[in-house]
Amino acid sequence: MADDVIKDDSKALRGVGRKDNGAAGKALHVHVASTTSGSASLPTSTTATHSNVVSASADTLLLALNTSRKGAMFFNDADKVLYLKFGSGASATSYAVQIAAGGYFELPSPVFTGLIHGFWATGPTGSARVTELT
Repeated sequence: MADDVIKDDSKALRGVGRKDNGAAGKALHVHVASTTSGSASLPTSTTATHSNVVSASADTLLLALNTSRKGAMFFNDADKVLYLKFGSGASATSYAVQIAAGGYFELPSPVFTGLIHGFWATGPTGSARVTELT
């Protein structure tokens, strides 16, 4: 099956494609092409701080403000959806990203360095496994 291609209006992201590889499963192919010339350097990190945040059906701090943050990863080890918000006041109606039970999310670039809060659907059991790179 041919790639399904989604184009971004900014032209910074050329497309995201999905291929059905039959019995081998599905693979996600991401093609990124810059519209500007030159080279870009990606930030590197030498420190990873790991934390486990117990799930709650209330606005919960996942990461504090950190101007040295170079990246962050979130694994929802709870049995309910995690609603992640850049800033405070996360709820089922105020969030940036939904992370399904057993799901994973990485901060996009440019990396947000402010507060990151979460909220789980009613009656969660489990935690968010958070890794912050500085």
